[in-house]
Amino acid sequence: MVDRLETSSKRELRPKTVPEFLEAAGYALKGGQVPVALKCLDRALALEPENALVHSLLGVVFKSMGKLDLAEKAYRKSLEYNGKQLEPLNNLGNLLVGQRRYQEAIPHLLKAVELNENFYQSHNTLDIAYLKSNQIKKALQHFTRSVEIQPDFGIAHQNLGQAYLFLKQLDEAERAFDQASEHIPDSKELQLNRARLALAKNDQQEAIRLAVPLAQPGDGEMPQALMVLGQIHERQKNYPKAVRSYERALSLGYRPIQMVIHLGAIKIHQLNLYEEGLELLKAGLKRDPNNEDAKCCMAGCFTILGKLDEAEAILKEVLELNPDNAHAYRQLAHIKKKETGEAPDIEKMLAKMKKDDLLPNQRTELCYGLGDAFDQRGEHDQAFRYFKEGNDRDSIDNPFDMEQPRRMLEVLKKVFTKEFFEERKYWGLNTEVPVFIVGMPRSGTTLTEQIIASHPQAFGAGELKSMGEMKQKIRKNFNLKHQFPKVVEHLSQDQVETLAEDHLAFLRSMDEDAARITDKMPFNYYTLGLIHLLFPKAPLIHCMRHPLDNCLSCYFLRFVDKMSFSTNLEQLGEIYTIHSQIMDHWKSVLPVPILEAQYEQTVADQEWQTRRLLEHCGLEWDDTCMEFHKYERPVKTASNWQVRQPIYNTSDGRWKNYREHLVPLMDSLGLDPKSLD
Repeated sequence: MVDRLETSSKRELRPKTVPEFLEAAGYALKGGQVPVALKCLDRALALEPENALVHSLLGVVFKSMGKLDLAEKAYRKSLEYNGKQLEPLNNLGNLLVGQRRYQEAIPHLLKAVELNENFYQSHNTLDIAYLKSNQIKKALQHFTRSVEIQPDFGIAHQNLGQAYLFLKQLDEAERAFDQASEHIPDSKELQLNRARLALAKNDQQEAIRLAVPLAQPGDGEMPQALMVLGQIHERQKNYPKAVRSYERALSLGYRPIQMVIHLGAIKIHQLNLYEEGLELLKAGLKRDPNNEDAKCCMAGCFTILGKLDEAEAILKEVLELNPDNAHAYRQLAHIKKKETGEAPDIEKMLAKMKKDDLLPNQRTELCYGLGDAFDQRGEHDQAFRYFKEGNDRDSIDNPFDMEQPRRMLEVLKKVFTKEFFEERKYWGLNTEVPVFIVGMPRSGTTLTEQIIASHPQAFGAGELKSMGEMKQKIRKNFNLKHQFPKVVEHLSQDQVETLAEDHLAFLRSMDEDAARITDKMPFNYYTLGLIHLLFPKAPLIHCMRHPLDNCLSCYFLRFVDKMSFSTNLEQLGEIYTIHSQIMDHWKSVLPVPILEAQYEQTVADQEWQTRRLLEHCGLEWDDTCMEFHKYERPVKTASNWQVRQPIYNTSDGRWKNYREHLVPLMDSLGLDPKSLD
């Protein structure tokens, strides 16, 4: 069949030599005659088995046939015979990038760039390899070179914008996308990247405008756009919608590991579907066995489940894969137990801090990790130095508006008066099943719940977001215009009972038989008036702790939900004061007692405090509550490793180690340093 091959110029080829067979194969490939091209190259190899050009073109043919393993072997064989060929170096690099083997691709693409500095295609592919392997600054360098060499190469401008987007240099990203639009104005990929940019700017309306048309069902549906919509829903805390968007993308065969991680994290941290979340992460790791984010997320799930040894083992795996993973260092430093005698590797973390290509968030993560490590070592000045740097960096990224809690305090006082409750004293459900544990974060709410949940007739539900979400539900379900808390004044008795019945059903969905179900969301102290209206017999517990220890514990923790007031000592002090004033108000107007559970008293006399808690909840004494640390249940908060141990007193008076650094906090709390001696 290859004895005579007609070209597009009507010239007949009767190949006999290797160059002629190569020319014939090229013509056949361009004409879509792949079997003919393959036959030509087989004939050529029979003449010259070590001809590098033949193996190179053979790789192109195999790739066009979808036989990527054979294509890779052919490219490598070509380079074995002649390592200084631009085409097979570039083609091999492209193939490896397409298979997400970025680190393997980089050396071949670098050689291609060395051979021809102006070959913009290799620069662009090299950029992608660097970008996907998180070597962003190197990616930026080569993307910039690509557009210098070929200014009208729209895809290179777009890729440059992606690199800037990853670095959170949003103005530069927008300029690059604008340049790209001059050359590829109708590109859906570019529209998708603009949606991602809008999301990075937190312009959710614009992100939705750009992403929704790309996510419409049909031939043009882009699962990447569904991922963007999932991220928007996630930011809006509409987790069911986020799950639907992510799962729709998965159903279309789009399975980027980052989306799988997001979906797994939602199921673990928001929906309490731990096994489903773990299965997603495991499936993701089968496709990408060395993915560090998936491993860190899995370690977080194991920490919640109390499987600290498994969490630690995974984090060590991550650091073996990538000694620069700042998040793994921070997680490991946080769960490390002092009594093991094994401290996190401070020297390695300090070495990472000196790296020039450290990304902003990586440095922040290392700051918290170093703070934990130096604190465990007893080097408190060094610990505070790094905690402060981490908090200062987070404070810039997530400023907090103090006016909101100040206004809330005043409005709560005006709405929820003794008269308000007297007029509604027969409203709500007369059930003692819900137990609400409130207080400042890090005040002992987790410990208190663990003690109660250890009782055979109790169930610990953790930090439920349902009461916070109910503030919006009231307006939506009953078509009421006022904001919380003013909207509560406009509820009817029937509406209150409907809300209470729905919430009790939600609690019962977690445990059908428990006599008591605890909700330890600390910030429910804002909604105690509504809670009492719904459940007038519900036991209420206020967890308290020395204000300096409490605030310092918040300051030393990087909260998942970005509790941004905790990044500033003055704001922390004011939030603590507002929380105390709100609780004082509830204690003066609610017609039921609120049990005060002082953390230091629990540490000093566990049995006495346990008896008080059980009595307040209407539960009989049970010895298992004294061994709460043996009770296995998921614990999501930062105290997850501490409640797996017996009562400890190492955190009592911890603030004294940091006295010199806490003057702004003391001033904000109205404490005289001299009176604390």
